[in-house]
Amino acid sequence: MYAADAFPDKKVYGRASRPELRLITCGGGFDKAKQEYLGNVVVFAHLTGTKPRH
Repeated sequence: MYAADAFPDKKVYGRASRPELRLITCGGGFDKAKQEYLGNVVVFAHLTGTKPRH
């Protein structure tokens, strides 16, 4: 989870040297007065292997 003012743009949107999936969603609490989330939840995943299809 990253605070809105500390979001790692290059890490999240930068190039990858392997197949990757990056899921970004709102999180970190919600400020009702401002009607906005305080941060983002980022999930990083990468391909670890493949299986031949039969």
